Amino acid sequence: MSEEKREKPSTNGKLLSLMKEYLLPHYDQILMEPDPVPVYALKLLVSLTELSPAFIRLIEESQLVTTLFQVILEHQDNVLGSAMQNVVSLFNNLIASKDANMKLFYEQGLVDYVCNLLIESTALYFETDDKNSTKMASTLLLSLIDILHCMLKHTSNIVRIALQSRGGQTTASTSHPTNLL
Repeated sequence: MSEEKREKPSTNGKLLSLMKEYLLPHYDQILMEPDPVPVYALKLLVSLTELSPAFIRLIEESQLVTTLFQVILEHQDNVLGSAMQNVVSLFNNLIASKDANMKLFYEQGLVDYVCNLLIESTALYFETDDKNSTKMASTLLLSLIDILHCMLKHTSNIVRIALQSRGGQTTASTSHPTNLL
């Protein structure tokens, strides 16, 4: 019985293999299709990244991150739309991963995108009287705040490592920042 289990690849492994071989090479084009195709493509990626960290690595390796930022640009006129909600959820999953390549996200302009989306969604939250729009704006804001939290944790860890790399030199200039972190 145990030999049978070892011979059969796991369901996650099969799905990962299918995504890598057949779907991800075409995902750039799929995400740039007219609506509603990107919404469903993003929903699939959100679900897969919630399922397994291996999908997160696959997305980073496939260089799909650049296209995800393009999706934000394409849908910036509808911040509360499904495409924007899903791409922000996907970024949240990608960035929350402890093995995330944050340099890749920062190089693509993550900070600017998050700031702009925070400003726009906050304005929409306060301007709208529609209960559904308020709920969508608050969901988007929560995801953006989670992304911001992950960015701050990452930055904090980098600063901590830099301060500790100075060796045992605990001077007045490094002890205060170390204590804050």
